[in-house]
Amino acid sequence: MLNEPFDTASLLSNLPTLVYWKDVYGNYLGANPGWLKLAGYSSEAEIIDKNDYELVWCDYAAQLSQHEKDVIDKNTILTFEEEIRAYNGKIISLSTTKTMN
Repeated sequence: MLNEPFDTASLLSNLPTLVYWKDVYGNYLGANPGWLKLAGYSSEAEIIDKNDYELVWCDYAAQLSQHEKDVIDKNTILTFEEEIRAYNGKIISLSTTKTMN
């Protein structure tokens, strides 16, 4: 088992948590299925190059962007309590950990 190649895509697809990644400009580069479902998308291709201002939680985009800017400016890992509006219309609270890596 230790000699098998590591399958990152499989790992991300099966994580029970929400995972996404962005470029330094705040544009989405990818996400796992749990995050896509929360945002109302069925494929990663649908969110590539979009930002939070273009998604269902656009009302919260300024706060989300500021948190990401803080991580970039401080070049560290930070944890935030964030609210967003999910695709189903419910407002949910998330504990998010953001990093440059």
